[in-house]
Formats: sequence, C-alpha cells, structure tokens
Amino acid sequence: MYVRDQSKGDKLGLDISKETGLIDQPEEIEEEVKTENKAEKKKGKNEKSDKKSDGKKPVSKPVKKKLKGYKIKLLLNHKITTDVIIKLTSRKVSGVFRVSKGEHKGDTSGTEYYTECEVVPV
Repeated sequence: MYVRDQSKGDKLGLDISKETGLIDQPEEIEEEVKTENKAEKKKGKNEKSDKKSDGKKPVSKPVKKKLKGYKIKLLLNHKITTDVIIKLTSRKVSGVFRVSKGEHKGDTSGTEYYTECEVVPV
C-alpha cells in the first residue's frame, strides 16, 4: 500500500497522442473534487486564544471545487491507472494531466480493446 498526496501522482512519463494510441479528440468535462479548507484566522499578539477547554482542535470542513478536465479514449494501455501523470497532446489540448479515473475495455470475442479515462490538469 502506498500513501501519498493524490495530486502528486505516479510519474511514469507516458506520452499520449495520436501517434501513441489516442483514438478520438479529448472531450471536455467538469469534475467536482473535495479539498480540505486550510484557511484559518491567524491570531495577533494581543488577541486571546479561542482554545476550548476540552482540548479539541477545530475540524476543517471539506470544500467542493470544480476542475475542468478531459475524457479521453485510447488504445488499450495497461500502464494507465488512477493517479498516473500523463502528457497529452492533441489538436485541441496539450499539457500535463493526472488520471482521475478510468477503465480498460475489451472483449475476447471482439477486436476492440481500449482504455477510457478522465484526466485533470496537474
């Protein structure tokens, strides 16, 4: 098991483009993510502390944030997993992205094997 910041991702150095298996143009999507609210009021020298007598620290509430990303379809690539960092190059999109979710599809009796995933900017 690995524990790390999700925004860091696994840097495998994958380049995704038409030449490396990108099938269609990326489709723009909006993804809602929860982030921790780290904004706390700082106390001045003359201000009294609001520490409670029970000794508990204030709990930060998660904040929902919308990220613009893309849904992509490419030839089957087993290296594409959640949190992998990729470099995406197409006619309408270029940049470095993190895979937020995806799945591999294929049928043993068919000929189509591909990977579909959603990516967000790093």
